[in-house]
Amino acid sequence: MNRRAVLKSGPAVALAACVPLPAAAGETGVEKAYRAFIAHREWAEATDLSDDEIDASNVKAEEMLRDLVAIPPERPADTAIKFLVVTMDYEALYGNPYRERLEAEVRALIRGAA
Repeated sequence: MNRRAVLKSGPAVALAACVPLPAAAGETGVEKAYRAFIAHREWAEATDLSDDEIDASNVKAEEMLRDLVAIPPERPADTAIKFLVVTMDYEALYGNPYRERLEAEVRALIRGAA
């Protein structure tokens, strides 16, 4: 049996369908931004910062948050990550300026799955 015959066989086709795509195996842009955001937050909490340094750290965190929310989700988990970051683990759900955009993404995901 030659290679072409093997590839045309039923088991080979079924097996090929089970192999994950390379993009699915990698980290998404949201996941990378989330890790950077958490690392910054942990650094800021563990470091004895002056008032000016705290202000600068807060500005950087706000910029990181804005950039993270702007990244299009590649997987449903990306929207969940954004939700956790935007709501500060549910501590600041109301009055958050990024909430509406995130809710719209969740609604779109729900409609797409239904």
